[in-house]
Order: sequence, then C-alpha cells, then structure tokens
Amino acid sequence: MEAPVFIGELELTAPVAGISLPQRADGPAYTGVYLLVRLQRTPVGYAFLRPNSLDPAGITRQVWEQLSTAIDEHRVLAGLPAAEILPVGDLTGGSRA
Repeated sequence: MEAPVFIGELELTAPVAGISLPQRADGPAYTGVYLLVRLQRTPVGYAFLRPNSLDPAGITRQVWEQLSTAIDEHRVLAGLPAAEILPVGDLTGGSRA
C-alpha cells in the first residue's frame, strides 16, 4: 500500500455503495482505499481496495477475498450460517446476491 490512501468504513449490514475518490488539493491521486469493515457494528477487519474497482460489486469482491474467514466467524458467533459469497446488500439474513 502506497500513500496517499483514502480512509473509510464499511458496514456490511447496509447495502454497499460505490466509492468515488475525491480530488486531492495537494496533487497526487489516491492509490487506493483502506476500509474498516464492520458487521453488526462490530469490526471484523481492514481491507485495502484497489482504486480501479470501487463499484459495489468490486468492493464486495475485494472485501470478501480479504476478510471472508473473519466475516464467517462473526456470522457463526451471531447464530447465522456461514456465507458462500458477500452479497452487495444485507449480509445479516443469509441472503445471496
């Protein structure tokens, strides 16, 4: 991960929206996005996203690739089944996208 990076957060119980990187006043463009990822408001980890794939499907794919084990551990502790994929919508009810 090279600086500068955009910092944000993602709550997985809400629909995933795309990320538009703002223009930086000091010159260099953002090289990616570093997200605190939460499920039911509990942090499950951090994900680094490439700046060329920040649409909802790209975000969910990258987050699932990096945090699937932690997400499933959280789901099991909450009494939910493990997920096969990370849907673009609500993850708490076990729905699939």
